[in-house]
Amino acid sequence: SENKNNLMQLRKISTHPSLVRKRFDSYKLQKMAHLLERYGRLDKDARNAKEQCENLELYNDFELNQICKQYSFLSDFVKNEDEISLNSGKFKMLDKILAELKSKEENPKALIFSQFTMLLDVLEVYLNYRGHKYLRMDGTTPVQDRLELIDQYNKDPEIFLFILSTKAGGLGINLTAANTVIIHDLDMNPYNDKQAEDRCHRFGQSREVTIYRLLTKQTVDISIFKRA
Repeated sequence: SENKNNLMQLRKISTHPSLVRKRFDSYKLQKMAHLLERYGRLDKDARNAKEQCENLELYNDFELNQICKQYSFLSDFVKNEDEISLNSGKFKMLDKILAELKSKEENPKALIFSQFTMLLDVLEVYLNYRGHKYLRMDGTTPVQDRLELIDQYNKDPEIFLFILSTKAGGLGINLTAANTVIIHDLDMNPYNDKQAEDRCHRFGQSREVTIYRLLTKQTVDISIFKRA
C-alpha cells in the first residue's frame, strides 16, 4: 500500500507540480488556519486553527490555491494564473504545441487526455488563461450529456480542444473531427492510451493523425513509458 502511494506521488510530481503540496508549507498553512478561525470560516469538523491546519495539510497546492481564491482575507496567498499555466515542463511544451497547431492548421482540433481529473482542473485554468475554447469530459460527466458534448465538438469549428480523462474517453466515443491527440500523462496500462488515441484515429478520419506523448525526463514517466 505504501509503495502504491509512493508511486502515485511520483506520478503526480512528473505530471504537474501543483498536484502535490510544496508551495504551501507548514508555516503558510498555520497562518491560513488562524485567519480562517478569525473570520469564522473553519471547516465543520474543525474546532480550532490547529485542527483546521491538519485538514489543510491533506490538500495539494492547486486545491489550496482554489481555497485562497474564495476568501479576500487569504488573497495574499493566491498564486497568479500565469504561475499555474507555466509552472510545469509539460504545460510549457503544451503551450508550444497548441500555438503551433493554431498557426499552421486551417481547422485545428485536438484531444488532451490525462489520468487525473485534478489535472483537468489545472488544465482548465491554463486554457482559460490562454483563451482556448474547449469542452471537458471525465468520469463524473452524466452519460446523457456525453453524446451532446461529442456532437457539439465534432460540429462546432470554434471549439479547439476536448479535454478528457483517459478512462472516460474509452470505447464508443467518436471524435474524428480532431486530428491531434495529446497524451498528457501515461496510463499504467498502455492499452488504455491506445484506446484514447483511437477516439480520433478511426474509420471516418480523413486527415493524418498526430499523437504526442508528454514525458518528463528523469522521472517515473520514463519507467512507465519503457514498460509500456
